[in-house]
Amino acid sequence: MITWTIKNYDNLSKDELYSIVQFRIGIFMIEQQSIYEDLDELDQQAMHFLGVDDNKLVAYGRMHINTENHFAIIRRICVHKDYRNKKLGGIVMEKIMSHINVNSIFN
Repeated sequence: MITWTIKNYDNLSKDELYSIVQFRIGIFMIEQQSIYEDLDELDQQAMHFLGVDDNKLVAYGRMHINTENHFAIIRRICVHKDYRNKKLGGIVMEKIMSHINVNSIFN
């Protein structure tokens, strides 16, 4: 059963942050061979949405607010290859959009 949590950077444990970076590198750089600087200094400003199953990160996304126009920017949506075709990417997006709406980010 997947457990969902939402945390800002300051509330992430060292192990959670390590898992997030390892997860993103594994999917974007290794699987998709998309070589870019993943550590873009936006993690510190972002809310992190984690889906964990059996102590293993299986779905992730992050959202931060653009300081210039105050728009929410959603990035790094990813799902572990063994959990794809289960609509987890959509669930991550729903959780992010709900967070935006509940916290009146656009109001």
